[in-house]
Amino acid sequence: MESLVRALSLPQPLPPRGARERRDQVRDALSRDLEAARYAADRAFRQYDAADPANRLVASELEARWNSALAHAAEVEAKITMHDAAMPAPLADPASLGVLASNLKTVWDAPTTDARLKKRIVRTLIQ
Repeated sequence: MESLVRALSLPQPLPPRGARERRDQVRDALSRDLEAARYAADRAFRQYDAADPANRLVASELEARWNSALAHAAEVEAKITMHDAAMPAPLADPASLGVLASNLKTVWDAPTTDARLKKRIVRTLIQ
């Protein structure tokens, strides 16, 4: 039991360096795309705002461009949200795992613990 607590107190392994760098690069690219989309939407708004209201045809075209730019910015924001949600969740902190490790015998012998949970515990310990 003591070796389990020591093993759990070791630093958690990080994802491979290449995978982390790739995720960071994708996130940076998405951030740049969002910045460009927001700039385009702001520019479209300024063009629309500067249009003569009496010229309805031009104003309606500029408004359509502005709406398109806003929609594109919203799409990029959604992509960033999906990318951030796809990031792996951090593992539990070592202190809480230590508490769980001290109660492992109780959990393992409990009649409510099924084989599936025991397999998950073993896989977690192996990792």
